[in-house]
Amino acid sequence: MRDNGIIPDIDEKVAANSFVDIVFTYEDVVKSLKALKPKNSAGPDGLLLALLKKLAPSTAFPLMLIFQQSFQCAQIPTVWKSAIVTPVFKRA
Repeated sequence: MRDNGIIPDIDEKVAANSFVDIVFTYEDVVKSLKALKPKNSAGPDGLLLALLKKLAPSTAFPLMLIFQQSFQCAQIPTVWKSAIVTPVFKRA
């Protein structure tokens, strides 16, 4: 257990095998891309969500391969770990 006693430590052998059975399909990736809200702003890569949504059928297969490889190797590309965070202030 970690210091707070709430979050258990994950055994490395169990963690290494946890995502082996996850499979990304072309249809799932297309569905996810088409569900994007095009009004949201682009990420650090500069790609507009409207563009990703419109090109879903042609970009789904390469993305599916990248996602599957990422899970099989248990590594996330470094560029996916960055984000643009903009605070939105609301009236009290």
